[in-house]
Amino acid sequence: KKEEKCMTQRTWRELSRRERLIRFREMANSALHAYGLADANLTLLQYGENVIYRVDVRTTSSSENCFPYQPDRYSLRLHAWDEPDYIRSEMTWLEALVKDAGLPVPAPVRTVEGDLVVKVATDNMAHGRWVTLLRWLRGRKLRQGLRSKHLASLGRLVAKLHHFSVHWHPPEEFSRPIWDWDAQLG
Repeated sequence: KKEEKCMTQRTWRELSRRERLIRFREMANSALHAYGLADANLTLLQYGENVIYRVDVRTTSSSENCFPYQPDRYSLRLHAWDEPDYIRSEMTWLEALVKDAGLPVPAPVRTVEGDLVVKVATDNMAHGRWVTLLRWLRGRKLRQGLRSKHLASLGRLVAKLHHFSVHWHPPEEFSRPIWDWDAQLG
């Protein structure tokens, strides 16, 4: 209780890394409720601008075939960016790549309410953060480096991506940042 009281009286910059991580974990646990995954386990993967957790769900269904995704595993991202339209558009794009193009990309998971993004706030972080959840892609590290078969496979995927991109029509509310000179260096 004493530590909690101290954390609420200091600014964000004054908090230690550990104190920040405690607040982020609290927020991530709150976010899991929005996805109906309240009993899942969280493992911190990255603490940078965005905070990313691996989410492992306990289940009895081991026969689920969900290739290329690993069953019962997700990636939860607490976005640093306070731009819900941009984040929602990114999730819309990924969802289209999965459903319409059949590409093996991280698939967005909608909340119980059907939303692609959710704003989560806690007592210790009243401003909150936008949160997304993605299916976990199966994969492995290459031990021998890239071979011609890997590059051929990558080429097929990129060709499929380009073909889909040319013909895809984003919804009217689709919004992404413009990465021009001013946005990058201005």
